[in-house]
Amino acid sequence: MMNITDRIFPSLPPEEKVGTAFGNEIVSSLPLQMSLYFNVVYFPFWLYTFLSLISFKIPDLAAFWMFSLILQLPLQLVFLFLNTMPVEIAVQGIMCLLLLSQLVFGFVVLRDMAKHHKLRFHISQFYCTQHTKTE
Repeated sequence: MMNITDRIFPSLPPEEKVGTAFGNEIVSSLPLQMSLYFNVVYFPFWLYTFLSLISFKIPDLAAFWMFSLILQLPLQLVFLFLNTMPVEIAVQGIMCLLLLSQLVFGFVVLRDMAKHHKLRFHISQFYCTQHTKTE
């Protein structure tokens, strides 16, 4: 793990480091560094999840959408409204916004997939009917 970290975020050799002794201050952003690090480390898992989402079927996506709507949304709203600390409210608010966007986009994708499969079914029925009449 250190090898990956050193390649992504190379450190300066000790002789090139500039510190406060010379009147210079090193400015960095720890949240940005952490997000970049976790993005690189978890990229294979994200890619696997993305590839598995592409191959979803309608029943799988419908079950995912219903569980998110029936179970996860009420629980997230309870956590949002029962918190008293501003940091917890902010984090739960972001989680609820992401969940709501997930529900909206999931519904749109589910509707479009159903229309697509319906059209494919009708086209295949037409093709099979025409194909059997000519033989």
